[in-house]
Parts: sequence; C-alpha cells; structure tokens
Amino acid sequence: MSRFCFCDASLGSYKKLLSVIAVTFYLSVIGVLLTKFYLMPWVGYKYESFGAVREAGRLWWAYGGDDQRLMGFAADNTMAAFFILVSFAITSIRKSTTWCLLFGSLAVYVIKLTTSKTTMIVLVLYLILLVFVRMLPEKSRFPAIRGIAQWSFAAIFVPFFMIVIASGTAAVPHSTLFSIVDRINNSWQLPFVYMNQLMPIGLVTGCGAGCFNYPQKLFSPLAHFWVPVDNFYIGTYLMFGLPFVAFMVMVFRATFGATDVYKLTLIFVVNLFTITVLNYGPASGLLIIALSFSDVFSRRAASARAGDAVPIVMRPPMPSLEGFRPDIPAASGSR
Repeated sequence: MSRFCFCDASLGSYKKLLSVIAVTFYLSVIGVLLTKFYLMPWVGYKYESFGAVREAGRLWWAYGGDDQRLMGFAADNTMAAFFILVSFAITSIRKSTTWCLLFGSLAVYVIKLTTSKTTMIVLVLYLILLVFVRMLPEKSRFPAIRGIAQWSFAAIFVPFFMIVIASGTAAVPHSTLFSIVDRINNSWQLPFVYMNQLMPIGLVTGCGAGCFNYPQKLFSPLAHFWVPVDNFYIGTYLMFGLPFVAFMVMVFRATFGATDVYKLTLIFVVNLFTITVLNYGPASGLLIIALSFSDVFSRRAASARAGDAVPIVMRPPMPSLEGFRPDIPAASGSR
C-alpha cells in the first residue's frame, strides 16, 4: 500500500512525517541506551499472535563475552538498529554536515550496542558517502546520489558471490564470522535444496507467500523444512519466483527517472541492509522497502526515462535540500 500512497510524491513535502521520523531517531537511540542500564518491563512477556505464542524481547548474550544485545523500545535488537539507521538517513538529508557526523557517530556506537554488525557497516558507509557527496560541486550532488542508489542494487548478487568463494567453510562457534558463514552454508542455500526436492517448479514460479517465512515455521506441515532466509531478495524470490525478478527490473529502471532524494537514499540503505536480513517482520521494516520502491509505478519517472516533454507538476514545490536538490527543471520531463 505504501508503494501507491507515496508514488509520485516527494517525502520531503511531508513536514510532519519528517518530524515524526526525527523524533523516532532520538527515541530509538535513547531506548537502546536505557536498556543498557535498565530492564524494560516487557522483556520476557509472552503473548499469543495468530495462534502462536511469542515472547517479546528476551535478553540474550552475543558470542564473545560481555556484549549484550540491547533492543531498546523495539523489543528486538535488529529492528532497533534498523530504525536508528533508517530514521537517521532520512533526517540527515536536511541537517548540516556537523550534525550528521556528531549524531552519526553516536548512532554507530548505539548500533554497536545492539550487536547488529550489518546495520553498523551500512551506517558507516552511509556517513562516508554523505561526506563525499557534500564535497562535490552542487550540480554533481544529485546525480551522484542517484548513481549510488543504482549501484547499490549490485548488493543483490553479494550472497551468490560469497557462496561461490566461501561455501563449505567451517563455521567456528563463538567467532566473529560465525553468523555470515552460517548464512553462506545454510540460510542462503538450503531453501533451494529443499525446494528442488519438494517442488522443482517452484524454482521458477515460487512456492507462495509465507514460504520459508514465519507462516511455514508456525503452521505448515512442512515446518521441519523451514530455514531462516536471512536475505530479502532471496526470501522474496523463493515466494514469488520469476515475476519478482521482473518487478525488480522495473524498480531498477525507475531509479533513472527518480527525483526524490529520500527514496534514493532509502534504496541504498535497504539494499545493503537486506543482504543479511529478510526484513519481513515486523511489517514496518517491509513498509520501508515498499516506500523506497514506490516510484516503480511513477508516471513521471516513466516519462523521464522515455524522454517525454510532458510538463511535471511538483506538489508542493520542494525547498532546497541543502545542496541535494535535483538539477531537473520543474517543467521538463527529460533526465
């Protein structure tokens, strides 16, 4: 639904929404810091959802000693880190470089407390690229942002590259690389092995919504085949097959006509973040992905790709994004 709600809309024109996202960033940081010193009242609380009993935010310890996985107000360490990353990326667009470096450094530290290595790496890369882009001449900044967003789609192929070079490597328990080696040997490969055994045609058509996702784990008679697929693109392909590939081709093409800095920034963030995270639960994570892909249905972007000269109506006119304003005339449909 968020794909349609924000299609042909500039996120920067929603001032109240941006304020809510900024507050979300500050609260998320505070929440993680608080859980370093206080036990939240909902930790260990069990509740029933869709016939399954779940436990909210159970505290546990990461491998390697005294590094506790802190989860803030999200009751989940990965989602706490994700919303710090996303809310910071959106908020930083209209902030000064000094603010970005100061609060970005704080965000890196707080994410480190959650032990979400993927999120921390993505945020560090984002800060480096943010400084790099702001050092460019003003006319070169928006094309650079669009180019970075487009190149981030190469992250889709990272799991396959890692499988080729590291498949079969023994995962050493309690080591720093244990989680990524486990993904290479299990999370990213075993679903295809099971699919080939149970439903070979599913490698082309997909095996349906919920396949190798929470519904299979909780309700399916094939639950013993369930494997956590820690990658958004692999997990979605397993469910929907080649139609999803066609959709992603359309998403990539849409970036050539995209004019919203916020959506292009989110594309970069989610493409790198979802290398090791499925991001289907909670649904708010999936909604962020849908928001970043919303211009796939954009008529304006389609006109820009086709070189059409139909006037573009910007509603309302966007103020300058401190040097990030796209250098596209308001009444031109060309790139």
